[in-house]
Amino acid sequence: MTLTIRDAQLASLQHAVDERYCRELVPLLRTRCGGLLTKHSDEDIVARASEALGRVARYGLEDARDILAFIVLTFAVGPGFDTHPSFAAILADPRIPGRRKLPALFERLDASLWDAAAARG
Repeated sequence: MTLTIRDAQLASLQHAVDERYCRELVPLLRTRCGGLLTKHSDEDIVARASEALGRVARYGLEDARDILAFIVLTFAVGPGFDTHPSFAAILADPRIPGRRKLPALFERLDASLWDAAAARG
């Protein structure tokens, strides 16, 4: 007898794992990000982390530190920082390995672009 896991079942399992991960991040984020999160409820943090987690795979981010940093950037810069054209160009560039994408943002983008991304929200 072979056990078959359908795509919908797999998606449901992944959603549960992602939800738990995001809930477990809340105390860590509150400790590490301090004042950055004072206006956010735990549920807001979970929701934003979940939304961000849904986007990291498309950029090839796989390392736990990169995923956490991406989530933190959604609070520090803005929830859609990665949609700013300069950020999106780096994050979506297939020539840049996933582990190099976040460092590339800091190396290649100047303060005015970070401010522009923050202004977009």
